[in-house]
Amino acid sequence: MPSRFDELVAKIAASKDPDKMRMLMCADAWGFKQMATMQPKMAQKWLDKIEASEWHNYLSPEEAEQVVSGLVNQSGTKGPKWPMPQFEAVVTSLGSQMQEAPYYNKYALWATANMIYSDHAKSLSEVVSEADMPKVVYKMAVEKLKDPDRPRFARPYFGL
Repeated sequence: MPSRFDELVAKIAASKDPDKMRMLMCADAWGFKQMATMQPKMAQKWLDKIEASEWHNYLSPEEAEQVVSGLVNQSGTKGPKWPMPQFEAVVTSLGSQMQEAPYYNKYALWATANMIYSDHAKSLSEVVSEADMPKVVYKMAVEKLKDPDRPRFARPYFGL
């Protein structure tokens, strides 16, 4: 059954026939509604995959948590330097934004900032005070997520 589904979707996409595309969209919408009723968590994961099309860099809360929990910091610790509530408070105190459409949503920003800290904490600590660290890492994360050389960074980098 999955292979037949893949075959039909590929044929419809290749045909570029608007009527066939509408049929696929209607079937897809029906399937999603069924899934949302029977398996809401699975439906949310599916919706997150589509939500990513609206952003250059999008991570769902679950994906971001998975990413940051797997980070191995230069200090040897594991996990995020800044839990999401703490990171959000710091960004807000700087008068900055947690998300900026279409570049990044707040979970992509949070995961990227923690990744930058995880990978560069030693060299950053040589030139940046502990008090300024969140601000500098935030700015580096925004630059990474808005980089025109690689506008869709987060999902491929984090293997999603």
